[in-house]
Amino acid sequence: MKAKVSFRDFAGEFAKANKEGGEEIFGVVVFSQSNWKKKYPLKSRSYATFSNQWGWDNSKMGHCRMGYALDGSEGIRMDAYEWKVEYCYFITKEKFDEIMAQYRR
Repeated sequence: MKAKVSFRDFAGEFAKANKEGGEEIFGVVVFSQSNWKKKYPLKSRSYATFSNQWGWDNSKMGHCRMGYALDGSEGIRMDAYEWKVEYCYFITKEKFDEIMAQYRR
């Protein structure tokens, strides 16, 4: 089981990686089913993201935080929605690349 973290801690780690100029980190944001009336599977409401975006970097003026559904259905600007986050977790670059491969088919 992946270690679940709050969105606040998740965003803090992403911002810290950008501030310190460290290596890019990767993770998944899982949105709560309570955001929708229609029932969505876990993979449809879970979005992979990466730290090297202006929306995760507190020193930048940008707000864009892109996320890519684990089921391969869509890429979205997560910051454009006011969805409640259930939890987050970190993943390896290899896992992120595996998820992103769905979008290159």
